[in-house]
Amino acid sequence: MDIYHPDCDLDYLYNRFQTLAQSLMPGRNHPPGMDSRFFGRQSLYTPEDMDRVFDDARNSMRGFGFDVGRFGDKNTDLNTPTRPPASPVSAPPVGNPLHGVVDASLVTVLKSRGISFDKEPFYIDITGKVIGQEQVLRVLTELLAIHVCKTSPNRPLTALLAGPTGTGKTLTAEQVAEQLTKYTGIEWGYIRIDMNQLTEKTSVSRLLGADPNYVGYDDPLLFEPLMKNKYQVILFDEMEKGHPAVLQVLMNAMGNGRLESNKPIEGQREFDFRHCVMLFTSNLPLSVENLDDMTQSDITRACREQLTKPVKGRSAMPPEIAARFTEILLYRSLSDADKVEILGLTIMRTAEQYSLKVRSIDPAFLQDIVDKLTLNNGARDAVCEIERILGDPLAAFNNSHDGITDIALSGTSDQVIIKPYAG
Repeated sequence: MDIYHPDCDLDYLYNRFQTLAQSLMPGRNHPPGMDSRFFGRQSLYTPEDMDRVFDDARNSMRGFGFDVGRFGDKNTDLNTPTRPPASPVSAPPVGNPLHGVVDASLVTVLKSRGISFDKEPFYIDITGKVIGQEQVLRVLTELLAIHVCKTSPNRPLTALLAGPTGTGKTLTAEQVAEQLTKYTGIEWGYIRIDMNQLTEKTSVSRLLGADPNYVGYDDPLLFEPLMKNKYQVILFDEMEKGHPAVLQVLMNAMGNGRLESNKPIEGQREFDFRHCVMLFTSNLPLSVENLDDMTQSDITRACREQLTKPVKGRSAMPPEIAARFTEILLYRSLSDADKVEILGLTIMRTAEQYSLKVRSIDPAFLQDIVDKLTLNNGARDAVCEIERILGDPLAAFNNSHDGITDIALSGTSDQVIIKPYAG
């Protein structure tokens, strides 16, 4: 099924809880497909266990509009909830990521495995940092929820984030590591590999270490962090700039979650990537017609076909590598509203570097900056321009207003006016 489609999730939830109701009746074993270590056989679960599970089930189902009645009540026959009528799927409002809502259909299953991961606040948090990409971030949130649910995954989660420069692909990877740590209760590491530094065939040794009997890299980039923590978000930034041999050596890690170093490291040679999230970014001009009308599966399939065909200036990606991406997510060009929002956030973050908090921005001041900037490279241009415009005025304000932290901005980009915020 298309994991991000709300109606599909309703079907999944409905069927899962029907199975739950039938399987936890006296004389039954644990529900098929769910963790036997939690439910056990009949002698291993108590009435309190059953009540807790059904409470979780009822709460999640009410959020979808189910008439749950006394679903799960052992003293009645009303163990099957009433299926709500299907409702049309509407896109989230563009330009306001805080309105994005992700369903909670997997929350109960995650809780039953001892994992806490609530997708809705995760989605809201990450869309508050990565602006204008609500659609792909919804899909990525679903993928992450499914992956962290697995207690013994067979392979890592691998996704290609493709689209124009400056649209938030690298920032997404940084935020995934931060938000997973926040919402799973597990410390997630973050490894960034800049592929533009791996342009030669010999660059493979920087990942795997030098071959035996050769002098070279004895501290490969990937393995030492994995020895300390198996939960890693690994970013391979600007994939197309790396040598093809680098992707070839990563195939085993992407496919079955295993990769060997050229030399033993502290007695260990094979390393486990199965719990990792491997994200690749690319500025390749992948395009899909009628993007809004396509499912994520169709988008990934169309992008794989483009990657495996040679074009001018680029050789084809081997199909066996393209097939190892769980999904290919297409980032969209930023709208004017997105750019304004990014400018506002960049102004606030720039002020924070001077221990100042922007409490008010004159709309005319912001409009003047928008009119004079092109922002062809999205957020990257915004950071550079805002630091150029505000750097000296913020430093001067700090020197002349000791102890004042809340400020208001007005004026123009050429003559910035900073005053203490008066409320």
